[in-house]
This record gives sequence, C-alpha cells and structure tokens, in this order.
Amino acid sequence: GACRRWRFQGTEEEDAGAVAMDASALRETFRRDGIVVLDGVLSGSALESFREQVSRELTKPCIPPESGTPEGVRLSSPETWPRGSQRRVIEVVPPGVGEHWGALAESPKLTHA
Repeated sequence: GACRRWRFQGTEEEDAGAVAMDASALRETFRRDGIVVLDGVLSGSALESFREQVSRELTKPCIPPESGTPEGVRLSSPETWPRGSQRRVIEVVPPGVGEHWGALAESPKLTHA
C-alpha cells in the first residue's frame, strides 16, 4: 500500500482566531497526495516538543524501521542525511506522549474538522 504521512508546520504565534480545517478536504488531500500539511496546528513549546520527539525518533527509533530505512539520522548533522541511492523517505512512529499530543488532541483546527 501507499505510504501516508502527516507533516506538521507551526508558527511561533498563537492563532486563536483560526478557521477550522475542512475534514472532507483533509481526507481528499491525504488520499490524493499521501501527505497533509497542518499549518499552525502546533506552536510554541508544543511545536518544539514535537520537533524534539521526531528528532529523537530519527536518531534512535522506539520502533525498528523497515528494511532499508536509514538509521541514526540527526537533523542537526546533514552528513547523516540519506544521499545518493539511499532511501530518502524516513518513517518515524513516535509514541503518543508529550505535551504536543495533548495540544493536537485539543486543537480547535483539528477537533472541528
């Protein structure tokens, strides 16, 4: 089956007046492209917490990656990033712990979608 991914983009500013995301549009985009960008869903310390968790998972995953997936990738060290014919999609499955998971569960943009 096709690989499906979510990419979280956030801003440092709170977006209190954000319009809820359209659930149908999110699903359709995800089915069509295999990726959905969730702008402004996380911010501040929750965004930083999410980045730190993904960074840890890239370096030392809690769940062993599929065969051929590069291991030991460090965001701060480009020399550890996949190159040449190496697989360039790195799947991470972080445990659902940390303040960012609570922020995602309570995000008005997502809960109204």
